[in-house]
Amino acid sequence: MFNLPRFISRSLAFLAIITTATVAGAADLDPKPDDGISNDVHRANAGRILFSKTRSALDLNKEKPGRFTTKFDLSDEIHFRVYLSKSMRNHFRGEGVECHPRDDKWRVYTLAIDGKPAIQINKYTLPGEFFSNSARGKGWTQWTTFRFPSALNGRVKQGESSIQRSFIDRILPVLTAGEHTLALTLTGRCLQKRGGNKAVLAAPMAAGEFTLHVTDQQLARITAKSGAQLPKAGRKDKRLQREMKTLASRKMGSDKVLKVIIRNKRWNVVNDRWTGRPVERKTTAAVAVKQSSGKCKVFDVLYVQKANGRRFGRTELFGVGRSSEIPCGNIK
Repeated sequence: MFNLPRFISRSLAFLAIITTATVAGAADLDPKPDDGISNDVHRANAGRILFSKTRSALDLNKEKPGRFTTKFDLSDEIHFRVYLSKSMRNHFRGEGVECHPRDDKWRVYTLAIDGKPAIQINKYTLPGEFFSNSARGKGWTQWTTFRFPSALNGRVKQGESSIQRSFIDRILPVLTAGEHTLALTLTGRCLQKRGGNKAVLAAPMAAGEFTLHVTDQQLARITAKSGAQLPKAGRKDKRLQREMKTLASRKMGSDKVLKVIIRNKRWNVVNDRWTGRPVERKTTAAVAVKQSSGKCKVFDVLYVQKANGRRFGRTELFGVGRSSEIPCGNIK
């Protein structure tokens, strides 16, 4: 049975370990008008995330509580609706925070697996944070309930930015065969109007929990269909790709470089602003590696060649950018 007070208490422990500022002891600000409580189901579940295997069971004002569930198999569709007690803006105002009107406000989703944060992307993100999206317009000022158009574990398009893409790319790789308890939490982050400091809600806006049964075969099937894929090549240059691979291997240390894909169709030439003469040229590549842990990643890597008169010199690795998980079987 889902214990909301216990889960919110546990979620608060996760949210306390953060690098952005939270506001404590600030006077509450008066609430602004929002959409309010929509129906009896919303009233009974304000502050909760409810789940179903069918999207239609979560249609607003047509909800079918008999089809809500907290038990899923990975082969099931996992749909959910968020029920808030008040709008995101009023959640911040209730904690004495006025967010900057011209800066983005972010819905932040965290996930715990069996009581522990599923991932830690970097030191700037919350424990378990796997997805965030901008709350704009009525989504910031008015909404008190919403859902996503497709299942959490649904099919996704290559390159899309969505909670489904993040679940498949970031959460599935850390799941193992067996039965797990997944706790989903929604909080908020914004830039304060006064002082310009980042603020994270001290209390989550909504939380929900479900059990998920997973098999190795299911993991392999869903990652093969919807898991991250290598980007399409902008151009092919076998000699240059060999140089890039050698440079990346030196940089990556124990990680084994499996493949290099040049992303740009041509070099980007940088000219001197005064003379107009070439200074250097740059291009990016997707570098796929297999780590000592057995997992695979794709890194964005920038390569550069310095100008020498009308010619360009040897290839240099300028810098390594963001990375993302990718099923090793999708590196071909």
